[in-house]
Amino acid sequence: MNENNEDGRISITFTRKNKSSICLHRGTVVELGEENSFQFLINMWKHTLALRVSHPGDKDAFDIVWDEENSCYHVFSQAFVERIYKLCVWDNSYSYRVGGKVMHYKNEKLLVFDLGDSNKIDREE
Repeated sequence: MNENNEDGRISITFTRKNKSSICLHRGTVVELGEENSFQFLINMWKHTLALRVSHPGDKDAFDIVWDEENSCYHVFSQAFVERIYKLCVWDNSYSYRVGGKVMHYKNEKLLVFDLGDSNKIDREE
């Protein structure tokens, strides 16, 4: 696996506010080619999450929705977000932002996020 240096533009935010969601910040989506469907791959032992491009209809694919008000793309999945919060032992009353880095595996580009290196943020942020 080849690693590139971390890029501050690549980040995701998890929240339990209203609908449980994952906010993919614009730089994150741009890095993967502005596709509309992604898969999340979890390594439970290393507490890492990888994001890769998929196609609508692929197994475990999530479609993203643009949120004009917050200027980010959302993935809505209560079960998935709940699973991440339990894995990371996060407080449900906060959101968490995680920076990522680009990695290449075989001929595939992945964005990898170390969930253990999260920043707790206020829900309104």
